[in-house]
Formats: sequence, C-alpha cells, structure tokens
Amino acid sequence: VEKRAEVCWRLLQFLEHRCRKNRNLDVAVQHSIWYDYEKIEKDADRMKCLLAGRSCTYGSKDGKFLFDDGIFCFRPKYAKRQLYRVSDSEVLALCWKLGLTDDAADGSPLATGRHSA
Repeated sequence: VEKRAEVCWRLLQFLEHRCRKNRNLDVAVQHSIWYDYEKIEKDADRMKCLLAGRSCTYGSKDGKFLFDDGIFCFRPKYAKRQLYRVSDSEVLALCWKLGLTDDAADGSPLATGRHSA
C-alpha cells in the first residue's frame, strides 16, 4: 500500500510539472479499500481461543462462547439447543470491545471474568 501511494504521488507530481498548462487534462484520483479476508480469518482464529468458554452478554442475552463441530458459536444461558454462529469479524469486534489481546507469550488469555458485549 505504501509503495502504491508513493508511485501515485510521483505520478501526480510528474503530471503537474509537465502538463500544468494543459486545459484539456483533468486528473482524478480514485481510492479503493478492500478487506484482507485471509488476515481477518487468521486473527479471528487466534482470538476465538480467548472467547471460548467465556461468560458474556452478547446480543442482549447472557451465555457462553463455545466451539460446536469446529464452528464458533454463542449459546444463551438457558437455551440447551439454540446456538448463534459468530462470524470472524464479530469475533474481532468483540475482542476489541472487551480489550482482549493474544499478546501473552504462552498464548493464555490476558483478561478473565465476566464481560458484556
């Protein structure tokens, strides 16, 4: 991204220097943003371990996060059969909101206890 920005800046400087007086030349810079889905998935997989087994309020319901057949889910406290699938982006948003990080050298959670999301 930084390399692209540098090339774009140089090109704009070149056009300004060479074509400044040309009335027929109009330059428009278009920026685009995209998601890095591979990084989101990789980071979410690391962070799911911090949320698994944790009591939390999620979507106005008390319950716990857990893995069900390899799928990360939320189970409300009094619902035996009801599970809500939690997406990778929701996992990252929850960890951000709760202030959880996986910076511990041994991979153990840094924060414990009950939280509300």
